[in-house]
Amino acid sequence: MFYELSPHAYNGRVWGVRPISTHLWVIPDFCSFKGLLVLGSDNASYESGGNVHCAAPESGLWVGKTDDLWKFGKPQGWGGPLWQDKIAAHTPSDPYLMTGFDQKCVHLTADAPNVTFRIEVDFRGDGHFVPYLTLKLESATTNSRGGSGGAKEFYAHPTFPSGFIAHWVRVVPDQSCTTIAQFHYT
Repeated sequence: MFYELSPHAYNGRVWGVRPISTHLWVIPDFCSFKGLLVLGSDNASYESGGNVHCAAPESGLWVGKTDDLWKFGKPQGWGGPLWQDKIAAHTPSDPYLMTGFDQKCVHLTADAPNVTFRIEVDFRGDGHFVPYLTLKLESATTNSRGGSGGAKEFYAHPTFPSGFIAHWVRVVPDQSCTTIAQFHYT
């Protein structure tokens, strides 16, 4: 994914981090050359990127305008601050970027019954989090694929309203547990 980073900093914080496009390229390096954007890539070819200056898929360079980045694909993806992590009660997860995506949902699991998660959001992007949603994980499932070997897990997956806007999100459990918190954005 490509991100736009604002040149503005205020009070020791960088403002305005937002995704601009999604891609499936491996880009180990980039630079600007004579006003053009040059991406080092192992898959820059005419077929995958429309670059007529590349002869073969392993040719290594993509040359275009910076504005072309917005044409690579709508920002979308998944990931999150917790993956089978042990987290103490009332300890917030690391913040996770939320801005720049149209549709959003979160998948939460815990290895303990009746865990309540508080989902907190930072609307301004300044580190001030406010409670958005409180969610109790009650539905028991059995993990039969690669997780905790058939142990009981408790799961929920709330969806945020279409067009919901916040810069950052984090989750806070009310009791110690091993948890997964993964966000899916489209």
